[in-house]
Amino acid sequence: MSKNNFKINTIPSLTWNHLKMNEAEVEEVQVCPDLSEVNEQLPETITATEMQPGYASDIKGGAGEVFDSKLKSNIDKCHVLTCKEGVITEAPVVISVNFKDGSVEGRKYVIEAEANSKTTIVTDFSSDDGAKGRSCFQTLIRIGKGAEVTLVQTDRLSSDFELINDVGAVLEEDAILNIVHIFLGGSNIYQGCNIVLKGDRAVVNKDIGYFLKEEQDLDMNYVVIHEGKKTECDIKASGVLEGESSKLFRGTIDFKNGCAGSKGAEIEEVILRDDTAHNKTIPVILCAEEDVEGSHGATIGRIDEDLIFYMQTRGFEEEEIYKLISKSRLLSFCSKIPDEDIRAKTMTF
Repeated sequence: MSKNNFKINTIPSLTWNHLKMNEAEVEEVQVCPDLSEVNEQLPETITATEMQPGYASDIKGGAGEVFDSKLKSNIDKCHVLTCKEGVITEAPVVISVNFKDGSVEGRKYVIEAEANSKTTIVTDFSSDDGAKGRSCFQTLIRIGKGAEVTLVQTDRLSSDFELINDVGAVLEEDAILNIVHIFLGGSNIYQGCNIVLKGDRAVVNKDIGYFLKEEQDLDMNYVVIHEGKKTECDIKASGVLEGESSKLFRGTIDFKNGCAGSKGAEIEEVILRDDTAHNKTIPVILCAEEDVEGSHGATIGRIDEDLIFYMQTRGFEEEEIYKLISKSRLLSFCSKIPDEDIRAKTMTF
């Protein structure tokens, strides 16, 4: 590893080193705050404050401690959004981030959902046509007893932009977290996500969709840690790889001692459009508790030839068939975007 590089997205349980899938290595660059256009739409029920960069350091993301440290040292503040106890926020919080050419930015948000509250946060990443640069973006979430948070993040970056996007969350008793991630753009995309189901009966649902083409690269590290009793996680990933694109999905469900009655499941479905596309998947279940249920699996392949033949008999050209079926994989994820404008822009891929 070069002295100017550092590692992120390290899987909790290392695999064979020769496969080079245990972590990602990225070039170290100095990031600066506020070089892009950021538009925040905040409902009146949400309180916005600014704190020191190290705020909420007890919540860990999936990118890793090295990333945490470097982001903290390169930003001057942390943006905190709070939903007070018992408040139900009808309209979503919308954070639209448009990166300019040359942007090398770091930004951190902390979402605090107090007991029995409910809120939705939408983060939309886009960039100017032809823009080159990198963003280091982190979202940390603290969900109180009986609260529910939905986090939707969309990536519509230009083909030369790089994004390191990190998510971390801690859920208390009876808390619910729903995550929707949609990856469409960018050159190199690194997604970390670490969820701790701390309280009994805490639940996390993750829906991950991607459509990669040309030489795009997507590196993901999703971890769910079950600590409380009768906790549940459901991880669903589905995507399409075209051209010389590549994708690495690390999905870890970690049942800690004492999480009796917990359940965890993860499944991924991948369509390979071209022989030159590269897919890597590491589904992992770690278990230190006997009374749990865990399952994982991956389906990787091409579009069924019988289906292609059937659609050709109905007048569709082969290339049109591939596009229709590939896009249908993503449309179910796009339908989960609560903001109409962002949903419409995302569905034009």
